[in-house]
Amino acid sequence: RVVHEVNTPLSIMKNYITAMGRKLSGYNLIQEELKFINEEIDRVAQIIHELSDFSESKTLTIGPLDINALLSELTRIFKESHLLGSKINLHLELDRSLPSINTDKNKLKQVLMNLIRNAVEAMLEGGNLFISTRYVSNNLDTLLQKDISRDLSYAEITIRDDGPGIPDTLKSRVFEPYVTTKGEGHVGLGLSIVFNIVKELNGTITCHSDN
Repeated sequence: RVVHEVNTPLSIMKNYITAMGRKLSGYNLIQEELKFINEEIDRVAQIIHELSDFSESKTLTIGPLDINALLSELTRIFKESHLLGSKINLHLELDRSLPSINTDKNKLKQVLMNLIRNAVEAMLEGGNLFISTRYVSNNLDTLLQKDISRDLSYAEITIRDDGPGIPDTLKSRVFEPYVTTKGEGHVGLGLSIVFNIVKELNGTITCHSDN
């Protein structure tokens, strides 16, 4: 019932976006913004649909993805929507040798948006946000771990901020639900959701904090 009720206003929003796109067909920049909004509406609908039945196995939509392009798009949107405040300096270091990877774009987008927002919320007084990508050859890993595939290379994404860090008592629990250092108004689900999605995508995630 909830899914049905939410889908109705989302469908209306998509129709309005389509109508706006036709009226503003000559403005390429606006078309890009409308496309992004349309994709986010679809992503919200998919998330709600998945929540409607926890017992069903979720099907991933796998396809080639340019991680650098996705990060560039997300950081631009964060800036233009003022989610990335003027007191925060963004440093993007994207490895141009990073090839496309096969993954679920919407799932990875959710992970990155949660992590970026988490970093931004940790710097209420401003600071530096560093986002980098790196193409990692598996040659060294195969020397250290004999059971790992020699053909397996991977993409590494690092998100680092100047926030106050995580207390020692919470460092080992940051990916557990309802664990947060942000106080009232934050339920502590963001990183647990990120952790589960990364596992679903056959990736790994680690957290390091100096406080």
